[in-house]
Amino acid sequence: MRKVLVVARDSRQVFARALGVALICIFCVIATSGCSDEPSKDPVKLARQANDGNVKAQLNLGLMYMKGDGGMPKDASKAAEWFQKAADQGNVKAQFYLGEMYLHGVGVPKNGPKASELLRAAADQGDAQAQLALAAVGFDGFIQLPGLDIDKARGWLQKAVDQGFAPAQFYLGNLYLANRIGGVEWWDSCRKGLELFQKAAGQGFVPAQFKLGEMYKGGFSIPADNGPPGGPRKVLVAPDNRKAKEWYEKAAAQGDKKAQEALNGLK
Repeated sequence: MRKVLVVARDSRQVFARALGVALICIFCVIATSGCSDEPSKDPVKLARQANDGNVKAQLNLGLMYMKGDGGMPKDASKAAEWFQKAADQGNVKAQFYLGEMYLHGVGVPKNGPKASELLRAAADQGDAQAQLALAAVGFDGFIQLPGLDIDKARGWLQKAVDQGFAPAQFYLGNLYLANRIGGVEWWDSCRKGLELFQKAAGQGFVPAQFKLGEMYKGGFSIPADNGPPGGPRKVLVAPDNRKAKEWYEKAAAQGDKKAQEALNGLK
């Protein structure tokens, strides 16, 4: 008989994994975002338009420098300069990208107050990525931003979730699974987490698809009535290789190597 995955009462490792995924998902946006609605795809013309004050050209030129696209050298400091010009004109994405750069010290010196100012400006305009960034920093606690506490982090996270932003759904799901959201019994918390994973996975979000594959592969349970690990257990997800394979295949189809390896290991 297969064993159902045992969940430790200490949820810090679960939360740490959730935080790591969330921060990677947030920051890698800079490296993977395409240049949307750019006035020109020609780097020379784009630079000319950016110098003339075209905010979309400034944003997209920054992205080109960040990724090393369009014949541009990969230069984070140059990217920051163009993001700053676009951010000064109120461009939400430029505010988010530049805020993340100040938060992590990429292309610019680390600067918490500046990062907070930029991320809040984008979040206040409804940018879900900025809202999730603020939430992740608030729950993490390792980086201190002015005026950001757990309550405000929870509020930003809910705003991003309410927009249907899959990375935010996945992040909140992990918080529920780790019992980091107050006022909810652990069993109910885990059920909410599973529901959020399913919503994120349904949007094609690879980490959520892989997470569901893992949960169905090994099963998922918690101690009944918060009892000792060796006592009775409540099963949230029973082992099911068919469902595990289904979710692994969805993630593998998008190029996820861990999902591909997991498929090879399924019997």
